[in-house]
Amino acid sequence: MDDNQKRNNGGNRRHRPHNKSNAQSNYTPPYAADVLAKPLAEIGLGEQTLAVLTAGKLTTVGDVAKRREHEMYRVQNFGKRHLADLTRCLAAIGVAYRPDDRPVATNAAPAAQEAQAPKAERGKSAADKRPNDRPREERGEKPRGEKQRGDRNDQQRAKPKEQNQNKPNNGRDGAQQGKNKGKNRPNKGQFDENLTLDKLFPKPKMERLPRIEMETDRFVKFQHGGKWGFKTKDGVEVIPPIYDEVFNFKEDYACVERKQLFGYINRDNELVIPYRYVCASSFSEGYACVADEEKCGYINKAGEVVVPFKYEAGTAVTNGLAHVKLDGKWGTLTIATNEISWA
Repeated sequence: MDDNQKRNNGGNRRHRPHNKSNAQSNYTPPYAADVLAKPLAEIGLGEQTLAVLTAGKLTTVGDVAKRREHEMYRVQNFGKRHLADLTRCLAAIGVAYRPDDRPVATNAAPAAQEAQAPKAERGKSAADKRPNDRPREERGEKPRGEKQRGDRNDQQRAKPKEQNQNKPNNGRDGAQQGKNKGKNRPNKGQFDENLTLDKLFPKPKMERLPRIEMETDRFVKFQHGGKWGFKTKDGVEVIPPIYDEVFNFKEDYACVERKQLFGYINRDNELVIPYRYVCASSFSEGYACVADEEKCGYINKAGEVVVPFKYEAGTAVTNGLAHVKLDGKWGTLTIATNEISWA
């Protein structure tokens, strides 16, 4: 191997990037294995929070416990409301995020400034750094009132200059004044009192857009004694708080949870689809994405399976289409034909 090859190999080793992922992967949350392997769909998360975590490839409690709290915001579309929902559900099963082991920043600026100061200045005391507090003799200055030797010479050297200033300049000042005449004259309109910033930079007329009202259901969910129910917007209770979790009514059906299983009720609090799913979402266009022990599929309002349980995740139906995940890849599912188009 010649010198150039050795030099190139040395450069590659010097600029090789460090692998920072090993330090994070070595962390093991201090919880039981069955707790870490528990799916996130079984800890009572809201449907939106669960959908965001599933899209971010976080499916178990262990996937979340390995992250610090501020690292959860790296998940796409994950916000403060999702963090509050996830934190509440983790605290209910006694799980917390990874502790923040980043070094605490200290105020090292004074020490750095002291190190950068010259050696002659480091050993000086506060009194030494204030030269005006020392006597004039120590500072190399003469006492007040004593005439310095150079003062008289300075005055004598200044007299010829003053005499030269009194000599006639043969009209040169007039010529110079003629050159400068008009330089400080204000431009026309510069001091116009009626001139404003709005006249110089007119703003376009703003049109007020119509306010978009968010559609809300006439039944509003509420919590009492750790359980959930529904009431009207006027505060009248219509469904008692007997459920562990409820989703808002969509298409006159509401997804509810009891004993860690999900089913559906109507507005008369009648169970129209039994508790049989470990995870479920609200109806959209007559279909709802539900999950059994391992996979998820889609059902209609009669509780009939219209899309088999073979997908890893799924979204709500919009315009007859839904996004599903199979073998780690997302595709677009047409509900009517049960066909998938892969991106």
